Amino acid sequence: RKGWVGERCHIECPGGEAAPCSNQGACVSDGEYSRCVCTVDPYAVVSSFHGAACTAKVYNAVDLQQAIVDRAALFPKAEDWLMYIGPGAVMGTVGVYFLLHFYDVLQQRRAHKEAFLQERIRMLTLADGDQEQELDAGSDAGDPPGAEDS
Repeated sequence: RKGWVGERCHIECPGGEAAPCSNQGACVSDGEYSRCVCTVDPYAVVSSFHGAACTAKVYNAVDLQQAIVDRAALFPKAEDWLMYIGPGAVMGTVGVYFLLHFYDVLQQRRAHKEAFLQERIRMLTLADGDQEQELDAGSDAGDPPGAEDS
């Protein structure tokens, strides 16, 4: 069973069944008790977890420092990133406007096409009905005189 260890799965892991070892380690039996062996990834920013249930993050100082250096290369002064917020918000708003406008135009075209097709079908139906009426009228006109009287 998940979240339990021991020969008979009778010892509950720290974190319980829902998240043994906070899903950041392996639960092992230690006699009558259980303990977590937390995962270690030396190449990640969070290199490992610590604590009875692997809940405390241990940061990789080298990667954290590199992340700070990378950000500093992009924005040399801390306040520089603020100058991108305004234009970014404007571009996002303009982009959303054009997407919605384009969608409306497509919807209008679809509605016009539907209306055109319905009108065309109506016209063809009327034309077929007129032809039938003409045929009926033509057959009445071709009857010999006095055929109606009999």
